[in-house]
Amino acid sequence: MAETPGSTKLKKKVSYILIKKASSGVILLSFMLFLFCGLANEVSFTLILVRSLLVYIVVALITKVLVHILLAYEELNSGKA
Repeated sequence: MAETPGSTKLKKKVSYILIKKASSGVILLSFMLFLFCGLANEVSFTLILVRSLLVYIVVALITKVLVHILLAYEELNSGKA
């Protein structure tokens, strides 16, 4: 059967929610670690925020790359991954 221009194929959408939850947990844990250790060592709050922001950026980039790799791998294997 030929597809008509108005018809759309339904694709299975994979969200990798466990990877996103794990990265959110790592970000939150690192912020709390920087906060408590920074306050114990009397470090300025700005330095704590800058370090936490850097960790957030690095973890978010790693998560984004990892999800894109997994999506590409699944697409190459036609969803059989």
